[in-house]
Amino acid sequence: MLSNSATTTYRRFDNRPFLVVDWMTTGVVLSEVSTCGGQAKVSRSCYEPWPVGLDPFTTPEATGQFLKSVCNAGRFPTSAVAVSVPRRDVSFKLMELPNVTDNELGPMLSLQIESRAQANSQPVAWDILPHQVQQSATNRHVTLVTVSTPVIQAVQQASATAGWSHLVITSGDLLIPCVDAKTTPEWTLYIQANRAKLELLLCHNGLPVAGQAMAMPTQSQDGHVLSSLNASALQSTAARLMASCPPEWKAADSSVSVIACGAFAEEIVKVLGAAGIDASLLSSDERSLRVLGVARSLMKQPAESSSTPSCRIDFLRPRSADPRTAARKRRGIRLTLVASAIVGCGLMAVWSEYTSLQEQLGDVETQRQQMQQYVDRGKDVVGQWEYVSRWQRESLAANQEIAALAEVLPSRERLILTRLQLENLVDAENGMLRVDGLCEDVEDVLTMNSAILEKSDHYDLRPQGIEPASADSDFPSRFRIEAELKDRSKTAITEESR
Repeated sequence: MLSNSATTTYRRFDNRPFLVVDWMTTGVVLSEVSTCGGQAKVSRSCYEPWPVGLDPFTTPEATGQFLKSVCNAGRFPTSAVAVSVPRRDVSFKLMELPNVTDNELGPMLSLQIESRAQANSQPVAWDILPHQVQQSATNRHVTLVTVSTPVIQAVQQASATAGWSHLVITSGDLLIPCVDAKTTPEWTLYIQANRAKLELLLCHNGLPVAGQAMAMPTQSQDGHVLSSLNASALQSTAARLMASCPPEWKAADSSVSVIACGAFAEEIVKVLGAAGIDASLLSSDERSLRVLGVARSLMKQPAESSSTPSCRIDFLRPRSADPRTAARKRRGIRLTLVASAIVGCGLMAVWSEYTSLQEQLGDVETQRQQMQQYVDRGKDVVGQWEYVSRWQRESLAANQEIAALAEVLPSRERLILTRLQLENLVDAENGMLRVDGLCEDVEDVLTMNSAILEKSDHYDLRPQGIEPASADSDFPSRFRIEAELKDRSKTAITEESR
């Protein structure tokens, strides 16, 4: 489902001219596109090389001024703009996840990507393409498409300077299957023979699942660019791509339709035809293909009045949860807060008893000071006292950690812990918290992890995974998380306890 702001943006692309910008490394192609009757048409297009000395990714303000002058000179529409970023900055990967609903895919992947970005210090923008799945299946597959966050930020800043509104940032190279979506077979291999690269893109039901790019062969003496490329090399590459796909997708009679496109598509068809391989020609204009792919991905299908097609990629508005699911999540949070308040009352009673014990320990400490002269007479007695003091500090820190963790736990009806382990509370610089448990819903674990992430000054969360529980379990899923207890927070807890 889409948010209200996303729905408003995509409506700007319906039944009115809009601008598609093919952002390349050498220049930019601006195309005015109009849609009518379920068809997209490129009304006019122009190519502008980047000015000498202008780096579009490091000088977004100057880039935006340049794009603004080009749009004004060509009188291009700027009320709705879709930008296709360079293919070299985009990567995609087929991922296997638990068979959750489409509305739960976004939050699940968001948490994983955020944790991975924190570990690698490489933030990325992303979107997903969900593949069809049967209800009886245990797992499902999605194609995760990512691009570096600095690239997205540079395009956004340049677009704002150029005066573009209702911006969509996507990847036209991965949307080429949308151009011929009406006759999409189960397996399709798109061979994009462009001026600079040769890329094989394997699609399953119109969605990309695997790909490999290589440099274009240099022109040989006979004048044919691809004469040095043989069909067996393409076949072996296609076989490797097919082997990387899930086994359950591949039937014994699976056939792959081969489609060539790009500037040298005709030569690809000849090379494959000479080897007895049937290949169809989609288009020899690589730029218009990307533009039409972007346009078709933004068009509203007749049977979908409030959503975009499944092939849509928008790095600014990744697929997220249904608003109704978000409302249920808020209700769950409120119930969790009520349960936490009840647990808090119990913890207050425990804390009162703990304070009483602290007072008793204070009395013992007074007696210890009075008898210090006797303690000094023997090393053994002093060693015993140091051991007791160390135990006191260690136990205080452990109690604080358990109290802090209890504040973010859901109710026992939703989640239970099967293991709670605290390690290296004194000897190591940082402690480690390990938690195993069972949950009623994956959303409960995501909520708990989100609450732990909010305490980033104390915890360094490292989710270990969520998987189906054993058949005899009372809960359908089990989880495991680890969190490093940062040194400065541990010190603060110890000093506060003193």
